Order: sequence, then C-alpha cells, then structure tokens
Amino acid sequence: MRILREWLARLGKRPSPEAAAAGPAPPAAEAATLRRLLGGHCIMCAGDLAGHQYTMFASAVLGGPDPAPAEPFFRALEEQRWQDAAAFQEWEGARDNAEAFAIRCPAGGSAVLVMHDPYELDHGATALSYKVLTPESGRALAEVAEGRRWQPL
Repeated sequence: MRILREWLARLGKRPSPEAAAAGPAPPAAEAATLRRLLGGHCIMCAGDLAGHQYTMFASAVLGGPDPAPAEPFFRALEEQRWQDAAAFQEWEGARDNAEAFAIRCPAGGSAVLVMHDPYELDHGATALSYKVLTPESGRALAEVAEGRRWQPL
C-alpha cells in the first residue's frame, strides 16, 4: 500500500478510495519499513536481522477530532495486556494508523515495535516505541500471536 501511495504522490495524485481501503502495506514493503525503523540490527542479539521474524498483531486508527478511541490501545500495549491489545484490528487507509508488531529474535528474545503509519503521502512511518520483553511477557505475546502469519525481516 505504501508503495502505491508513494507512486501516486510522484504523479501528484491521492490514492483512490479502493486503494486506501486495501489495507496495510504488503509484507515485503512492511518488512523493509521495519528494518529501516530498527536500524538494520537487533538490540536483543546485537546482530543483523537475518533469521528474525515479525507479525502485526494489533492496529488502531489515529487522528480525527477525538483521539480518545486510541487511548485503550496504547494503554493495553504499555501495560503488556497482549490479549486486550490484539482485540484492536482497525485500519483506515484515509487516516493515520498505529500498528503493533511482535518481533522474534532467533537467539530467543521477543520485542514489540509500535509504528505510526501516516496517511500523508510525504511522511514516512516512524517508530513510536520499541520494547524488549521479559521472557514471561514474550511467551504471553507468542500465545496471543499464535496462528498469525510470521514474516521474515
């Protein structure tokens, strides 16, 4: 989706409602964005991202006149209530979104990266937070993310 938005921006156009409704970026573009936000290396093992995996497990729409609907999303992430956070599965192509990703390190660690995915074509995604989890919290998140498709970073 981001690739389409960038291409349309070069043409001076906004995405069509159909393109905006298509959802988050495809896995290859999403992984490239995550690698950029992570600086190309893992803070858990200090290595490159080869063998690491990710999955988006929650997302919430941001912006608009009332930011209150996203507050429970951020509170659940901050308090590491993964089941509550995973209940948020909202995404709108015509609005800013926050996306929460679980990251698995082949050395055994887990982390959560929360990304701001802006609607504006000339703004890039930014990391809102990146937190290494305790083994217990990592196992709890893995249980919530079970059955989701994990992608290579």
